[in-house]
Amino acid sequence: MRGKVNIDKFEMVNSVVQSTDTMAALSYNVHIYFDEMVWKENCTEIYRLEDHDKWKIIHCHFSPTKPSIIQ
Repeated sequence: MRGKVNIDKFEMVNSVVQSTDTMAALSYNVHIYFDEMVWKENCTEIYRLEDHDKWKIIHCHFSPTKPSIIQ
């Protein structure tokens, strides 16, 4: 996708968190709705617990899945 896209809404679905005391992995599917279409992607995000109990994202990966038409 290039340029500006007006997104009507997005949904995070099928989210799963796996964690230890200082690391966490979040995986989910994201559905992005725009112009009668839905763009679907898989997402994985890795977090590390920093000083002062602040979670910092240290890695993020998105991979598109097959887009489909909303009916």
